[in-house]
Amino acid sequence: MVHDVLLEVPNSRLSIATDYRELWEIPKQLSIHVVILHDTLSSFELEAACQLIRRGWPQARILVVRRGEDFLDDALYDYRVLPTEAVEVLLTTIERLIGERVERRFGNAEL
Repeated sequence: MVHDVLLEVPNSRLSIATDYRELWEIPKQLSIHVVILHDTLSSFELEAACQLIRRGWPQARILVVRRGEDFLDDALYDYRVLPTEAVEVLLTTIERLIGERVERRFGNAEL
């Protein structure tokens, strides 16, 4: 569902890593706005991926699509949604995270 929804987002580019270790191959100079990590990752993979993203792309926002409450330190991700959330909730959350990223980068300046 996440993949299909993201294909519909205008003016965006979607890159997919089918294995969390593929994240280490992404060039650090690549601009990444939002990373979506799905619940197919184990707890270890999820934590390792979040740590890598925080170090490699500190401006990127991290959205975790996962069940459960106590699965990860809150500082390692920005927001979580359940896999059963409606498509509209997922899209709204992604748009909000992109907006937060822009605000954090440019402050209150007019864009």
